[in-house]
Amino acid sequence: PEPQSTEVLALRNAFEAVDCTVFQEQNQKAKGAADYMQCAHVAPELWKEGDGMRLEIVENGWGEYVELGALAEQYWYIPKYVAEQDPTLGTYSGLVGEKNRRKLAETFLTPTSWKDYCDHISNSTCEEPDNVAQRYPQTPPEENSFFIAGSYTGHFRKTPEQDCDLNNATCYGHIADYPCDWASFLPIQAHHLGIALKSTGPDPVGGYSYSQLTQIWAAGNATRSPVMMMWWNPEYLWNRYLGTEYEFTHVVLPPPTASCKASLEEYNGRCTLNDPEAQYASPELAAGTCDYAPQSLRKMISTSLQELAQDPEEPSELWSPAYDVIRNYQLTELHMGEIFQNWQTMENNGGDTRLN
Repeated sequence: PEPQSTEVLALRNAFEAVDCTVFQEQNQKAKGAADYMQCAHVAPELWKEGDGMRLEIVENGWGEYVELGALAEQYWYIPKYVAEQDPTLGTYSGLVGEKNRRKLAETFLTPTSWKDYCDHISNSTCEEPDNVAQRYPQTPPEENSFFIAGSYTGHFRKTPEQDCDLNNATCYGHIADYPCDWASFLPIQAHHLGIALKSTGPDPVGGYSYSQLTQIWAAGNATRSPVMMMWWNPEYLWNRYLGTEYEFTHVVLPPPTASCKASLEEYNGRCTLNDPEAQYASPELAAGTCDYAPQSLRKMISTSLQELAQDPEEPSELWSPAYDVIRNYQLTELHMGEIFQNWQTMENNGGDTRLN
């Protein structure tokens, strides 16, 4: 079975304890994540892909869903300049089939981690700086990085598996997918549409961590290299590149339908797949070739928050407004975009966004 999600544990503990400060002393002594008691009264932004894991919250009365007011979307993306140079890359009709295999393999190369670049590509094993790496990585996070400003600009290369002269029937272009513990239907869509794209990241099903995905997009921008990647909006990185040549540009897949969505919902538990590629090829998922449908974001509020804020033994005039404020506030995707743009402006001017 899938492990409980963070919000399930946090909201359950908030429901049972009512006051999360009861875990303060224990958490101060925690030696690791396993000892830390997660506790929260509010999950401020939730996507519907996790509804299955959160079902017990609603069924047990630990919390309630409330609409946030924002519309969210996630898609395959390429940089704007790539779409302008070759518009066929912006829609599935220009990606499907054997006729497009070589084009994809030669366009979308594999991102190279800092350590792999130094160990396998650098002429000096990064003992001397070059126009890609200034030195050898010094820590495990640096080793697994794909871009570090001022130290490693990133590098994209054709791997032997991507060489269509060596592997004419199986070569592929690279696409960067979410980590396995995030919901993603990319491998299913690519397989059943017949699109020769594959994510070959370090996690169990070839995905990349959040930080690695942001680094890959930054490396593509720094080296002017074509990248295709899963991403979403509203989100800070999406807004950061808005209006630039590396602006996120939606790769259009077949329109979403109810039957396609139902097929994709049968697919879960990516981190525990023994044979991921066999799972992606399952006939039960053959209808899952459509694009992602926009969805309304929601928040989840612990029922114990109302108990804290509106104690029936106290006069209502003394109740805290916290519960009503949190439950009723609305934040649209356009408002989020403005917030992200203001953050970017402050960062560009040397400000600290944490203080605002």
